[in-house]
Amino acid sequence: MSLSSKKIKKSINKSFTFIFFLCVIAAAFVFRDFVFLQAKHVVAFYRVYEGDENYKKGKLQEAIQKYNQAVTLYPEHVKAQYNLGNIYVTFEDYFKAVECYEKALKSDPNYLNARINLGIILAQEIVDLEKAVEEYKKAINTKIFTINIPFVYNNRPHVKHSMAIAYYNLGLAYKAQSLLADLTTFASRDALQKAVESYKNSLKYEPASYDTHYNLALTLHLLGNYNEAIKEYCKAIDLEPLNYEAHYNLAI
Repeated sequence: MSLSSKKIKKSINKSFTFIFFLCVIAAAFVFRDFVFLQAKHVVAFYRVYEGDENYKKGKLQEAIQKYNQAVTLYPEHVKAQYNLGNIYVTFEDYFKAVECYEKALKSDPNYLNARINLGIILAQEIVDLEKAVEEYKKAINTKIFTINIPFVYNNRPHVKHSMAIAYYNLGLAYKAQSLLADLTTFASRDALQKAVESYKNSLKYEPASYDTHYNLALTLHLLGNYNEAIKEYCKAIDLEPLNYEAHYNLAI
């Protein structure tokens, strides 16, 4: 290769290097917002990891601090919002817990556990039964993609358990509605009948649940369906022979 050819090749290489660096600088300038956002997300995920570690160790205040840092950087991080809600429930700050669950569900409407926990808090602590029923219905109608890879991953048992809990708590909410003083006799019985159907649906997912059989029996008892109630009390007793409530109500 001649000397002039070497100089030309060297000049071309320098030009390409210069153009490459110009392109890198231009790309960084054009996509700077995207790059900055991704960097914030990376930091947020690390803060969630730190929050999880503190949560496992029972260091709840430290966990709250880390999760709050995460959602400041990445407000749509559903796990951070969900875990914050769980911690606020522990501290009995139920309105704050509801706020966190609702934020998690805004980012991921199919987050089944957040939906169920929200319903439980609304029904049992805030006593907004109508809204709790709505949340349980949404949970039941959530379409969860199940995966079963033998010896690797299987989420079907978790989904079945969650559906059983959703139906069971829907039954409790209907039963609580039936006791409201301003309901007519017809409305009260209708709520009890809805509770019966909810418990039966729960048992399709978890047939060996003492609490579900017991509450189903109790609701049938209130409706005056004594033969069915007796059968359900007996099923509950078979599952937990030493639990006195079922024995007592069966005797009645």
